Amino acid sequence: MVKIDLHIHSNSYSPCSRISPDELAAMAPFTGLDGLVITEHNFQWTPSEKEELQEKLGGIKLYCAMEASVAEGHFLVIGADLSPWDQSKTLADLAVLASEQEAALIWAHPGRFTPIPDNLSEREDFRAIHGIEVMSSNIKAKHREGIARVLEVLKKPTLAGSDSHSPLTLGTYATMFPTLPKDEKELAQMIKAPCGVPWANRKALIPLNGKPGPEEEKMLLTPPAPFRV
Repeated sequence: MVKIDLHIHSNSYSPCSRISPDELAAMAPFTGLDGLVITEHNFQWTPSEKEELQEKLGGIKLYCAMEASVAEGHFLVIGADLSPWDQSKTLADLAVLASEQEAALIWAHPGRFTPIPDNLSEREDFRAIHGIEVMSSNIKAKHREGIARVLEVLKKPTLAGSDSHSPLTLGTYATMFPTLPKDEKELAQMIKAPCGVPWANRKALIPLNGKPGPEEEKMLLTPPAPFRV
């Protein structure tokens, strides 16, 4: 199994991030990760930018994707080129464009910025997504009840990524896959298969949060049912 952090921001195109590409390259070998996905807000790295950082990363595989903002929330788009993203578009628009490019669409930190719709079971746009982010540095205990409801209604695979904006959180969460995808398109196929398993880096989390209590560990360090393995 390989570990890929599906959700990372750099300060190249995400002003909220404090990680430079050079810091990513310097720290990545110490995370235990096999792959990194750069998911800038509403923008995707160019092939030349990706190639430059890949050379610095050495054996750690780099993928470039995007975190697209719509009125319904934030969604990771892997395997498409929709950059720069028009934030006036809707989730339905995003789902159509992702489908046309055979991309994977992941609901990032559900309920963090926008309420989870009461009519979720009736929403075709939400049913078009391919996975739910259930663990990240920005998913807290207060979000768990909403995420559990999302999983119960949509019955989509669970995924994880650090959502790192700081060097301290890089690689704290990731998703395990059977093999290392050769590119973003293959990663999207593996997400949709599905064959990803959420993973938490316990050694990295304890220094950040202290030793978790039983309930906190149950809520934050394991995938919620029904996809727990």
